[in-house]
Amino acid sequence: MAARHALTYSAVYDLVKRIRRHTGLDFDLHWCRHTAATRMLRDGVPVETVSVLLGHGSIAVTPAVYGHLTAADARKAWKPQGGSPETR
Repeated sequence: MAARHALTYSAVYDLVKRIRRHTGLDFDLHWCRHTAATRMLRDGVPVETVSVLLGHGSIAVTPAVYGHLTAADARKAWKPQGGSPETR
């Protein structure tokens, strides 16, 4: 069995460039990182864990950059208070 190792940054970057060229899709790996971090936080993964996985030097960076309030979050926050912004 061949040894397994992580891809280098340049190898991943080259792969993304080839995928973009062949598919015509305009995407960036940082978008994937951002989406993954946001999903982990929304799915309840502890912020400390997400921070370590992303390699942040400070835990405060993670919620500041990836802790977005969505429309669904706002609706959920209004429910315990007996309504929504539309009904007040």
